[in-house]
Amino acid sequence: MRLLELFAYLMNVGLLFWIFFKPNWLARRYFVVSLALTTLLTLFQLQLEGYRWQMVATYLLTVFLWGIVIKSKVEFRAKKEQKNRRSGRKKTFLGLLVLIYALIAGTLPVCLPVFSFESPTGTYAVGTVTYHWIDLKREEAYSKDPEDHRELMVQVWYPSPEGEKGKKNSYVPYLPQFSQEISKQFGVPAFLLQYLHLVKTHATVQSKLSEAAPKYPIVLFSPGMGGTRFQNMFQVEELASHGYIVVGMEHTYHSVATVFPDGKTTGFRKMNLLDLSSSDKMTSEIIVKDIQFVLDQIEGLNREDSTGQFKGRLDLDRIGIFGHSLGGAAAAQMLLLDPRVKAGINMDGTFFGEPIPKSGLKKPFMLMNSESLVTETETEKQPPQKMLNKYKLTLEEFNKMTKDIVMRRENSMAGGAYQLTIPHSKHFSFSDFYMYSPLLQWMEGTSPKHEHRTINAYTVAFFDRFLQNKPSSLFN
Repeated sequence: MRLLELFAYLMNVGLLFWIFFKPNWLARRYFVVSLALTTLLTLFQLQLEGYRWQMVATYLLTVFLWGIVIKSKVEFRAKKEQKNRRSGRKKTFLGLLVLIYALIAGTLPVCLPVFSFESPTGTYAVGTVTYHWIDLKREEAYSKDPEDHRELMVQVWYPSPEGEKGKKNSYVPYLPQFSQEISKQFGVPAFLLQYLHLVKTHATVQSKLSEAAPKYPIVLFSPGMGGTRFQNMFQVEELASHGYIVVGMEHTYHSVATVFPDGKTTGFRKMNLLDLSSSDKMTSEIIVKDIQFVLDQIEGLNREDSTGQFKGRLDLDRIGIFGHSLGGAAAAQMLLLDPRVKAGINMDGTFFGEPIPKSGLKKPFMLMNSESLVTETETEKQPPQKMLNKYKLTLEEFNKMTKDIVMRRENSMAGGAYQLTIPHSKHFSFSDFYMYSPLLQWMEGTSPKHEHRTINAYTVAFFDRFLQNKPSSLFN
């Protein structure tokens, strides 16, 4: 809970217990004064921190308490001399109801918190701007309309001067449309996600690019299947604070939801990633081409930016890339196929796309593994029959696929690549996902902020070394 939420909850619940265990005190003036102060605190909380549905039980409690006070005043005058004859059994029952209500009122805001990101550790503040780019050279492969071209939403985070004034960037852009699309696809009530509008980031919208350096290196970010451009906020803001221009993109129809400025929303096209041939084709023909198009647009911004913000300020000789899951596969592919990209990180991704030669990628490369993936690989975990049935695979086909995946990984590591396994991490530790609820952290046994610090330390150190020639003891 946020601070004012916690105080409002504790004071309301405290008064609720007071009513049921000291009912004769209702008529006392200081109970009413306490309730009035609690009500004011609740109103201040709504004004300063904002409404979210998880606090409804606490808000209703304030109204309920006033109703009890008004009712008790009337009864007190009519029956001033009547003694309270409430039985012990009834009192116990009512006490249990109060306790259950208090638990519900407290659990909801704790289980779905308005989480916050740790402050970036670099010397720069962070600015951000969002673009809607259309690739007129490519038709939209997932649309039935031949006039549709490939559209992408792209967000840029960049070093900004300290003390820049402006609006802080919301975590989820276009939240109403985004939550409606999630609801339509997965049956999750749209209102469950509405509180995310209260989650803020450290970036200031459209702030100035810092003048501390003439040019800044560029790092591209590609999310995984079902991911979003903002899914790694903990990481993109950290990089920007250390002097990088970070360009995150959503791969339309592969993102859980993509919302365009005119309100048009595309959903998530599910695919069977265990079908290696179709996953290879999709990675090469859709995801990699998206990234190359974005890189072309970045080059265009460096030549001519209508705002003057990035013109001549993007260092096109120092370009890196990192990605999660499917985006990690795409990062390796960009190292293989595009000479503009000089260094890359794959975070827990299978190596889809064009075959990687046995000689390796021949560029600085780091593979970040989750401990869960490494454990499964080392123990040669066999799939349950349910999984084989779901994906229509025989055990022989699965074993052949596993062997192929291991070979791809080994080829990518040839020639001196780095490999890092983060203890206790899971696949989605390389994203913000486990920040959404402590229940997710408890079920998966993860500590997201601790894991994020490790990921950030190695990410910054890697790009510092290979894009800015800064040594780091982390690579000794």
